[in-house]
Amino acid sequence: MANRDPALTPDVPTHLEENRRYSGDWKTLYGPFGLFPVEAFGLWMPLILRKALEAPRIPFTRRLKIGLMQVALLLARWWNGPLILLADRARRKAT
Repeated sequence: MANRDPALTPDVPTHLEENRRYSGDWKTLYGPFGLFPVEAFGLWMPLILRKALEAPRIPFTRRLKIGLMQVALLLARWWNGPLILLADRARRKAT
């Protein structure tokens, strides 16, 4: 059973909706602080970051996973329907 706030409706923006414009843009958000993506684990941990002086060398397959997740997050800026469906499906599977 989901606990939902009755004050939240589609016409009332939340901080998450307002921050959607940054989705997938790790270079702008985290790059200046020396954080680089090193892994991608799906919906709950989409990008795992590590602090380093320069971008760490990571295997091609892991770079591919990170790139695919970054594209999914970038697309979610404009249409987050597929990610919401996947998250809902994962939630149902877990219960």
